[in-house]
Amino acid sequence: MAAAADWADRIDQGPAVDGGEALLVRPDGHVCRAGRDDDADGLRAALARWFGPSRSRLPDGGAPGRLR
Repeated sequence: MAAAADWADRIDQGPAVDGGEALLVRPDGHVCRAGRDDDADGLRAALARWFGPSRSRLPDGGAPGRLR
């Protein structure tokens, strides 16, 4: 999903299943978001909450927590 592109350094995407909801699953298996594929704003909000700011929102475009 294009809405998740700015978190590509922190998440993996799997194939879509017809009729299924988009799921955001943490590494421990907890589903932290389930929603429609067309809800890009909701997905971005969940990604920011669970995985930090998007790459495009960081001052230098780098990854959060990385030492410079």
